[in-house]
Amino acid sequence: MKFESWRRWSQIGVVGAAFVVALWFAVGVAGAADVEVRTPPGGNFVVKDNAGATTLLQVLGTGSVSIPGLPAAPTFPNALCFDANGVLGQCSPAAASPIVTGTKNMTLAVPGFANLASFAVAAGDAAGGLIHYTIVATDGGSQLVTERGTILFDATTNAITCSVQADDKLSFGPVNSGCTPGFFNPGLQPGLTVYDNVSFGSPAPIATHVVYFEIHNVSASAMRLE
Repeated sequence: MKFESWRRWSQIGVVGAAFVVALWFAVGVAGAADVEVRTPPGGNFVVKDNAGATTLLQVLGTGSVSIPGLPAAPTFPNALCFDANGVLGQCSPAAASPIVTGTKNMTLAVPGFANLASFAVAAGDAAGGLIHYTIVATDGGSQLVTERGTILFDATTNAITCSVQADDKLSFGPVNSGCTPGFFNPGLQPGLTVYDNVSFGSPAPIATHVVYFEIHNVSASAMRLE
């Protein structure tokens, strides 16, 4: 009887201690420093199932994160993306879809331009595709010029090239559109700018200047509208 009583009180003591620890984490450390886990040299942070047989989450000492169960997990309709700082969140339409349409105002100047999109290309990978666009510029009155073209592009993590297909252009009036590759913050992502050199039959300032576009992202890289 004495042994059984001691065992019961021991069990109660363990449960009580666990409750105190949980309460301390929930209440006692409010406003304190972050909870920090440091991986040992050559080791990783690993979360196992309750049997200790299956790895649910692994954070390598190098910083890589893996969830081994994802390939066999059920499918869901929403995607998950991250920004240049690694913060998780819902994907923008530009990142979630390989084909994105949009409209942007171009600068009211000669030459005029508009930044279109950039791509988060992983090391050892590439992002290619095409952009169909239509530019419209007016003087606010009866003068209008327009051009339809196609940009081809190819990018790696730190390089990008583009060209406008000469035999795919149609225009009314002088527009003289083209593309310029560049790198856009945050993240210095490789991306594209469309430009033109508009002129009217009777010299006049540009009053309205827009580009309509359809981007086909033929890659696994996330796309961001600029």
